[in-house]
Amino acid sequence: MQGKYSSYGKFLAVRIQRTALRLVLRPMMRWSRLDEPRPGYSIVIACHAHFARMLIGNLRQLMKQDLSELDRVIICFDGPKTDELERFEREAKDEFEKLNILCVHQSSIQSMVLRRIGWGWVDCWLSYAKGIAASRTRWVMLHDMDAFLLREDLIATRLEQMKQSGAHFMGIRWYEGNGVEREDRLCYIVEMMLDAQFLRRRFVPLDLFNHVCRYKGRSVDFDTLLYPQSVAGGTKAMPLEMTNWVHPSQVISQFTYLKSRPVYVPPESNNLFFIPYFMYLADDRTILEEHRQSLENAGKGPVEFLGGKMDLSQFTRTHFDWIRQQVERLEEAVAGGMRNEVRVYLEAVGRFAN
Repeated sequence: MQGKYSSYGKFLAVRIQRTALRLVLRPMMRWSRLDEPRPGYSIVIACHAHFARMLIGNLRQLMKQDLSELDRVIICFDGPKTDELERFEREAKDEFEKLNILCVHQSSIQSMVLRRIGWGWVDCWLSYAKGIAASRTRWVMLHDMDAFLLREDLIATRLEQMKQSGAHFMGIRWYEGNGVEREDRLCYIVEMMLDAQFLRRRFVPLDLFNHVCRYKGRSVDFDTLLYPQSVAGGTKAMPLEMTNWVHPSQVISQFTYLKSRPVYVPPESNNLFFIPYFMYLADDRTILEEHRQSLENAGKGPVEFLGGKMDLSQFTRTHFDWIRQQVERLEEAVAGGMRNEVRVYLEAVGRFAN
């Protein structure tokens, strides 16, 4: 059998499991058509509720963009409303008035069901679906909480490209993996721009969820938002130059693994080291210093980090050099150069590179 699954039996087993999950999720989310959209665009950010404050540095970078056509920023949390999230919302609205922030939360029932499922991709799907449902504009940009935009006309340029292209989905690159090939011309979800009016007219929220099926004779496991692209709508890939943004990727998913396992063995591309730095960008100076000291004092064996333990045997010098390059680029953008607190933290991280 071609594609992701080598045997029909394995494909059928996963498809049955996913179908059962989809039946549970179907009543979790609905939306209405967007018949009279407002002009401009919306930004949707899926945010891990545990790291709400980590968004502060991200939002400060967004404030440097050309926001003349922005309607609002919709922040979607993967949990119900709490006193802490309400406090964050008040502070964010005060500091970032120009962003016209709207915060969206899971209901208590949604949170209870999703915690029982315990799969991060379900939260990702629901957050993006809620954000798209809350949009008042046709154009929506999906923005990662760990992505920092450096070029100040980046969003405005991509919005204009989206309008001129006639596409319904515009990503930074074509998706490859899980049985999907580059030639399929399906867009990767990161920093995607999409036509919410088209999406809400042609599809229901569950259509955005991960979907196991056959596609062009291959077995595939469609990631979030790939299935609608495969069925209908034009797609366009507009690459982002690496110098125009900093995006370590998988930061939150790796943290989830860290917290759920007695000792987590991160892959070579261990991006958990970005979290104390991103919190530092949000004015939390304590966490960076605490983790610097912890790393400097750590001996052999698993390292205590962010309330968990991780085995750094896979952490390479090559990836550490990449981390340092990304931090240097972001430090130049936010502070005009590398600050001493950040430099010594990186030196502590570098001790574990193999």
